[in-house]
Amino acid sequence: MKRIIIAAFLCLSTLSFIAAQEVEQRRKPVVNAKGIPYLPEAGDFALGIDASPFLEYLGNFFNQAGTNHAPTFGTEFGVYGKYFLEDNQAVRAKLNLKFAKESYKQTVPNDYERLVNHTNVGATGIDTQNKFDNEVLLNIGYEFRRGKGRVQGFYGADLLLGYGSTKETYNYANPITSVNQAPSSYDFKSNSLDHLSKRTLENKNPYNFMIGAGAFVGVEYFITPSISMGGEVNFNFCYSISGQSEITSERFLGDGVQESKHRERDASDSAFKTGLFTEPAGSLFVMFHF
Repeated sequence: MKRIIIAAFLCLSTLSFIAAQEVEQRRKPVVNAKGIPYLPEAGDFALGIDASPFLEYLGNFFNQAGTNHAPTFGTEFGVYGKYFLEDNQAVRAKLNLKFAKESYKQTVPNDYERLVNHTNVGATGIDTQNKFDNEVLLNIGYEFRRGKGRVQGFYGADLLLGYGSTKETYNYANPITSVNQAPSSYDFKSNSLDHLSKRTLENKNPYNFMIGAGAFVGVEYFITPSISMGGEVNFNFCYSISGQSEITSERFLGDGVQESKHRERDASDSAFKTGLFTEPAGSLFVMFHF
C-alpha cells in the first residue's frame, strides 16, 4: 500500500513538473538568434499601412511580369496604429482614406465648325464628365491577442466614425448661345447623344455621416522582431445621415444663358436621409513595431 501511495505521489509530482514546464515554455518569449523577442510587449507601439501594393508587387515579381514596378499607393489606402497596454492587449485605431477622381469622355459633333464650314461635316468635340469621391473612416477599438510562436491571432470590438462626399462636374464642347440654344451634348446619365436645351453642370452630395460599432478578427505573422504581416475581417453595424443632392444646370432663357440650382430627391423624402446598414470589410496590412 505504501508503495502504491509513493508511486502515485511520484506520478503526480512528475505531471505537475511537466505542466509547470509547459506553462513556463509558453511564457518564455519567442526570440531570434540575437535574443530579440519577436512578439510585442506592454508599452510597445505599432504603426501599419495597407499591404495591397506590396502583395501586388510580390505577385508580379514571382510571375516575372515585365511591367512590374515598385509598390505605390493610390487614391485609397489605410493607416493602422496600436499601443500595447499588456503583452496580449492593445488599444488600436485604423484610418481609411479615399480621394478618387474618374474622368469619362465622349465624342460629339462640333456644331459651330459644321455650321460655318459645310465641308467639315466630320468636325467633332469632346464632352467630359469628372467624378470625385472622398471618404474618411476612423475605427477605434480594443484588441485581445493569443497564439503560439510568431503566429498571433487577435480579436476585439471597435467604434466607427465616417464622413464622405461625392461630386460630378461636366464640361461641354458646344456652348449654349442665342444662335444654338440646344447644342449637341452627351447626356452621361442616359448614355445618349442629343440636342439638349438644359444640361447639368454639377451634381454634388455634400456630406454623408456614419457612426457605428462592430467586431473584428484576424491573424498576424511576425517576419522579424519589428515587422509583421497580417489580415483581418470586420463587421460593422452603422447608422448614416446624408443630405440631398444639389444640381447646377444651365439653359438659354430670355436674353442669355441662365444657371440654376435645385435639390433632387423623391417628393416623399425629407431634406435628410437616414438609415441603418451593415458593412462587412476586410484588409491586409504590414505592421512595424517599436
